[in-house]
Amino acid sequence: MAIKNIIFDLGGVILNLDYSRTQKAFEKLGINSVNSFFSQAKQSSLFDDFETDKSSPDDFRDAIRENTGITATDAEIDAAWNAMLLDLPPYRLELLKQYRKTHNLFLLSNTNRIHYPEVDRYLGETFGTPSLEPYFDKLYLSYEIGLRKPNTDIYEYVLADADIKAEESIFLDDSIHNLPPAEQVGIKTIFIDRPINKEMIDAKLRS
Repeated sequence: MAIKNIIFDLGGVILNLDYSRTQKAFEKLGINSVNSFFSQAKQSSLFDDFETDKSSPDDFRDAIRENTGITATDAEIDAAWNAMLLDLPPYRLELLKQYRKTHNLFLLSNTNRIHYPEVDRYLGETFGTPSLEPYFDKLYLSYEIGLRKPNTDIYEYVLADADIKAEESIFLDDSIHNLPPAEQVGIKTIFIDRPINKEMIDAKLRS
């Protein structure tokens, strides 16, 4: 069955990321064992709650201060948290424009109320567009819909809300852990382990 719908992840697929920059930025703020802190935070509900809007930016900042003992300001924590966000190569926006002519495009991202406004700010300053909305049929942001990858319910939500069929859809993500749940509901997937290009997407669309 022909693929009619392409679902893109944001960070690591469209927008370049470098997690080590955030780690280094937090180290400068006084967190001595950043890797240990992030490992513990991943095991707790800190990131899950923030990315599904169960906690506010203030809650997130306070939790970081409470769990690490640092006395950084809100602005300093935001700057460190946003340090991982890099650039968006213009060719990727052109790629989206091309596929928008032939397919339905959707964005599905685990993100939050600190990161995403920074992405919009970057887009406005760099490309003169206030958001990614013109490039997609719809954006599905975890903090707006209250669901987060890799749980299967977020993929089921997108299929139902967009009124699209799983077997006619393909999902691109740079985290391999996010792919099996999408496949469980019938969506084809592409693991993005290098910069995306039209050839790698077209090859999957033809398969």
